[in-house]
Amino acid sequence: MTRQQPRCCLGAVLLLSTVACTDESLDNQLGRVESMAPACWNPVDPSTHYVDIWDSTDPSQFSVIGYIKVIRTAQTGAQHYNYFSASAHPGGVNTNARYSNLWIHESSSNGDLTFSFTFGRDNSGVFGYRSLLDFRIVDSDTDPYVSQSDDPGEATESPAGSNAFIGDYSYGDNTDGIAVSGLGGSEWTIIVDSVDFGSNINSWFAASGEIGNFSDDVALTLDNEYRLTPACNEPSGLPVRVEPPIAICQDRAVEADDSCRGCASIDGGSTAADGGPVIVTESPGCEYGLGDTEVTLTATDESGESASCTAMVTVLDATPPGVSVNEMLLMSYPRDCGLEDYSLADCATITDNCDISPDINTLGTIVSISSDEVVIDANHDCNATPELCIDIKIIDNSHFQVRNNRDSYGDGRVYTIDFTVADSAGNASQVYSCQVGVRLFDNHVPTGGPSAYTVYP
Repeated sequence: MTRQQPRCCLGAVLLLSTVACTDESLDNQLGRVESMAPACWNPVDPSTHYVDIWDSTDPSQFSVIGYIKVIRTAQTGAQHYNYFSASAHPGGVNTNARYSNLWIHESSSNGDLTFSFTFGRDNSGVFGYRSLLDFRIVDSDTDPYVSQSDDPGEATESPAGSNAFIGDYSYGDNTDGIAVSGLGGSEWTIIVDSVDFGSNINSWFAASGEIGNFSDDVALTLDNEYRLTPACNEPSGLPVRVEPPIAICQDRAVEADDSCRGCASIDGGSTAADGGPVIVTESPGCEYGLGDTEVTLTATDESGESASCTAMVTVLDATPPGVSVNEMLLMSYPRDCGLEDYSLADCATITDNCDISPDINTLGTIVSISSDEVVIDANHDCNATPELCIDIKIIDNSHFQVRNNRDSYGDGRVYTIDFTVADSAGNASQVYSCQVGVRLFDNHVPTGGPSAYTVYP
């Protein structure tokens, strides 16, 4: 079970309650504060079972305003509530047509503790009762349960299992209320918020079982919030209502990895309602494919309350294709002096993280083709047959022709083809170069030299 950290004397913790801080050990500070009660709660000594009443209307300043003694009988809490004839008839509680009361009952038979609340009185003749009262039980060693309710559904546990109840009680000419049994241990806090008692209730009290003539009851202020704790124990600082956490989502964009997938969290800072931690789950989880994926985030706080929101994760292809250039392509020998056909597929191979089988002839673009020699065949009249004097032809983005001819007095001829590759997402590679060589003689590999001229698309 998670306990609230005490508000007092722990290092440099700000003092938020009007309690006495001492230099006692941490063990003593945990659950020992100034109290008006004659004795601090001892679990094995029923005579010490006093309950401190804290006014917590101002969340920054809790203050002890009094104490009550538990009402101890041999009955169970539900039996003491004494529900019959559509009304509660608890002993030791000052019922009145215009009064509301809360109290703690302890069974001398088994030690079971019960928190009860009622308003009105049986056959009072005053109609139109209604009370909006929320309460929450925290830090009980056992799970409390509703042992008696005048009308089912008047106190709704929200969320289920939280021991936080939103109450809307209404009845005419009778008492109305609820009993919750099974409080365990000696560190529990009961938070009670009198949201609205309406016009028929003009007083309410914390009923005490010490004297028995109601003179030791603690008068409470209508519409205020109170906390009940075993005497000398610090109250929990939790709110009376279990508010859902705050789920915050935001769209995310992430670059695709080598497998064309991406991972990103849409959490934009989700927190519990009180600013505490939450457990965040996202569905579907990583990894996400290329494009947009709607993701649902669920934030769950320590009490099990949850809230959700959705956002988009966009996986972007931001990686250009990888290019591997082949070794120099060598034309056939002996030469025929004609134009030979080539494509970028002869020059290089490519890979792409988001394309299983990319086609370089589809994705590639020739930037330019240059030659390190200018060769004019004296046997041809360039004016009469100019096509025979063209050594480089760019057919389209990825196809070209170069002439299988070279200077007989040189070191072979080298054509240099500059190209780029861009994938379907528009990611373009750097400029790469491949080479086509014309042999000077059989088995010769030309070395190439500076560019003599360049042809562009």
